[in-house]
Amino acid sequence: MKKTFFFIFAAFSLLQSCYTYKTVTTNDIKAGKLYEIQLNNKQKIEAVCHKVMTDSISFKVNDNLVTFPKNEIEHSERKKVSVLKLAGGLAAATVGTILVIENGKQDTLLDAVTN
Repeated sequence: MKKTFFFIFAAFSLLQSCYTYKTVTTNDIKAGKLYEIQLNNKQKIEAVCHKVMTDSISFKVNDNLVTFPKNEIEHSERKKVSVLKLAGGLAAATVGTILVIENGKQDTLLDAVTN
C-alpha cells in the first residue's frame, strides 16, 4: 500500500506543469513563440504565433493558419518551460523513488521518513 502511495506521489511530481505564463499585450507578441490567447467570446487557444501584422496576428492552430484581429484578443499569455519547476519536480520524484526503494519494508509512512 505504501509503495503504491510513493509511486503515485512520484508520478504526480513528474506530471506537474513545468510551464510558466507571462501576460503580454498584443503588441508584445512575437512570431515563433507559444501563446495562450483568450478571445472576446471567451474561447481559449494555445498556439504558436506565425506572423504579426499591424492590425491582426496569425497563429498556427492544429497545422492550420488562423488570423485574428488584434481587437478580438482579450487576453494573451506567453507560455514557456520553467527550468526551476522542471528541476524541482524531478528532484521530488527522485526523492520519492529513493524513499520507496530504501524503506520498502517499513510499516508506516512516518517510519519511512524518520529512519
